Amino acid sequence: NVYLVKNDPMDSFNVTIDALVKNDEIPNFNQVEKISEIKVSGSTSLDAKYKENDGLSDNEDDIYFVNKDKKEQPLDTNLVKTYLNNVNALNLGTYVTYNATDEELAKYGLDEPQYNLEVKYTPKSEDSSENSGDSEKTFILHVSAKQDDKAYVRIGDSKIIYEITEDEYKNVTDGSYDSLRHKSVV
Repeated sequence: NVYLVKNDPMDSFNVTIDALVKNDEIPNFNQVEKISEIKVSGSTSLDAKYKENDGLSDNEDDIYFVNKDKKEQPLDTNLVKTYLNNVNALNLGTYVTYNATDEELAKYGLDEPQYNLEVKYTPKSEDSSENSGDSEKTFILHVSAKQDDKAYVRIGDSKIIYEITEDEYKNVTDGSYDSLRHKSVV
């Protein structure tokens, strides 16, 4: 049945449609069991894999490595954590549309994103059984090129497009080997 009303019922609840849309979620990478791979493609590329440091690096804290020049090169674990914290800090509250069409994806530069991030991780197990945390998950973030000082993101194949700030854009598109490698020479 369709009913016509004199006043918008949403006004009496003091909410907007924004408050009713279920936003996508970014996993808290500080609270996962393990991150097995961090892959970046687009304007830069990176394929970092989690490996036990069995003599691959002089620094025993190194756990992420990339194959560069046919050699396993370590990444600075603290810089990797900072980068993933920047991804966690994205504000997914400013959405442009919650049901993007192919035309809108193209309009906002997300039909062919400038930057793609893929993080494979194992969530912490909810219970105490040993094999409960074995199911690996994948988080995917697509980032558009900046358009008129604005950039847009999309989580996986979600239909929601979010606008992000310039600082957020700089932080999430800084996942290159040069930005995550050790800055000092041993």
